[in-house]
Amino acid sequence: CRYFQSQEECLEAGCEWGNEEGCYGSWDDDEGEEDMECSDIDNPFECYAVGCNWEQSNNIPGGGSCFEVDDDGEDEEGEDEDYYCEGLSQDECSLTEGCQWYENEGCYRFEEDSALEDECRYFQSQEECLEAGCEWGNEEGCYGSWDDDGDDQESDGPPECLLDCEGIEFINPDQNPYETCDWIISNFGPNNFFNECAEDCSDETLIEINEYMEICIDCLSDNNCDEVFDDENEQDLDCSDFANEEECRINDCDWQLNPAAGVGQCIDLNDSDSVCEDLSDYFFGDCEMIIGIGWNGEECTWYSGCSTFDQSGVDHSTSFFNSVEECQAVCTDSQLGSGILNGHVEYIWGDAIESVGGSLIEIQGSDGNFVYSTFTNDVGFYEMQIPQGAYVVTAYAYNEVQVQDIYVIADQDNELNFTFGEFDGGPEYGYAALNLEDVVASPGTEVSVPLFLESDLPVAGVQFSVYALGEGSIQYLYPAELISMNDCFTANFNQFNGTFVGIIFSLEGCTYPSNESIHIADLVYEVSDNPSSGSEILLEFETTLVSDSNGNEILSYGQGSSVLLGLAGDVNSDSQINILDVVLMVGFAIYIEEPSDAQFWASDINSDNSINVLDVVQIVNLILDN
Repeated sequence: CRYFQSQEECLEAGCEWGNEEGCYGSWDDDEGEEDMECSDIDNPFECYAVGCNWEQSNNIPGGGSCFEVDDDGEDEEGEDEDYYCEGLSQDECSLTEGCQWYENEGCYRFEEDSALEDECRYFQSQEECLEAGCEWGNEEGCYGSWDDDGDDQESDGPPECLLDCEGIEFINPDQNPYETCDWIISNFGPNNFFNECAEDCSDETLIEINEYMEICIDCLSDNNCDEVFDDENEQDLDCSDFANEEECRINDCDWQLNPAAGVGQCIDLNDSDSVCEDLSDYFFGDCEMIIGIGWNGEECTWYSGCSTFDQSGVDHSTSFFNSVEECQAVCTDSQLGSGILNGHVEYIWGDAIESVGGSLIEIQGSDGNFVYSTFTNDVGFYEMQIPQGAYVVTAYAYNEVQVQDIYVIADQDNELNFTFGEFDGGPEYGYAALNLEDVVASPGTEVSVPLFLESDLPVAGVQFSVYALGEGSIQYLYPAELISMNDCFTANFNQFNGTFVGIIFSLEGCTYPSNESIHIADLVYEVSDNPSSGSEILLEFETTLVSDSNGNEILSYGQGSSVLLGLAGDVNSDSQINILDVVLMVGFAIYIEEPSDAQFWASDINSDNSINVLDVVQIVNLILDN
């Protein structure tokens, strides 16, 4: 109780408060002293202070039990310490630190090197074994996790690789989860270098530390960390949450190949998980009853029918999912291969550049299905293999945060670098930025994407390459022309494997002025005749190169943009605007049907994020004008 500084904390902990004495335990009072027993004390400081003895817990840092001893070093029963467990009932045995109950044998003192049998060996059935918190193997039968010679991660205490970390001996997650969270964030949080005391930890342990760090950040901000370290919280993750075989098997799940996609997925053998199957060729009856969400060969969508039996009498119930997210996790994401995401994290200190080691990199799927994390090595480099798709990547360095988007392409190296800080070394350390502007494009037309330049030095020439990301990007968007906005500059371009490669320079020695945002060129693309309405193509810079008037490189970077494809008003995506689109739009406006994302975009003519009579009137005017 002496550790609490405020009266509110003191009284909430069941202690007593005095204006002069501060916070103290009720056993400080003479009146209650005779009722105080050593077993009532839960920390070594007060235990030793009242003449009791403290036995450290083998499982929880800072945990243990307080008991009475006499002058001969024996316990209060007069028995030697090694035999104080004998004679205890099963309930007393289970509550006494260092004792363990063995069926048909009684209570004995338990030590790590004890020759006594593992109590889990007495369970004959898998059900009894798992209910008792033991492990079950088809060949080994029932056994306790302490039988394993593996990593200390299986124990209740901290991993062995963290025992050298300063202050861990004072951390007790069960008694003070807030203090434990504070210690984890102080040593491994995003605003701190990753503590070198954990350098011997395995990848699995580092992943677990990072998971707890993220949980602690959230619970401390919400002031609800009380149940963070409860054992039952470890069961919150489903097998489908693990994205690689190693994590899957460590968490007692099974790694199997998805029969539809040909790639691995993590499943729980005890659950009847749905499988991914193309249902586009099956008819389930002319009924409006919703039977679930299934894969149609291209996307996850709602299916209706009279039952899960098709026209041939085959039951497809295991191919339906309860949510779009569950379907996408099994089908959409697993249909794609994997690519390598890598890059560097650098920090600019005036006129010097540091490669930041130990920087936390968080990678999250754009739909939230995947969350990965890793750390940069000693030279500031990171690398991770992840499924193809769009991601939001966050990097942390020196209390600063940067967030970038990227689309990872399968079977390729996808580079994404982060640069923190600023140059401050005079004009020779300039910078330049190339920025593309977001645009909306219609099918069968050309679209111009504005390119802007900003630099703190005059610029004499620019070279860049831009690639398109997104499903069907190469078929829907094709580089056509590069137009210079300044007659004093010449612009040339080429396309290579769908990448827009451009160069802009002056034959007359002209330069772009410094410290201004200048529209220097338009990137012109041809749009195909039949893109999916509302689909979005991301444009990202692959390389940038900027020159000053003397031919010296100015450090530069590029900021990409997006091209939204579709024809406003073409609700049914048939490349025409007519009465059919009006009928669909009216159904959406009065909630008879719910539009898809593409349909919503095409119906929201006035871009006010709602479909109503205003949009209907405008689309009718479009039809009449045509």
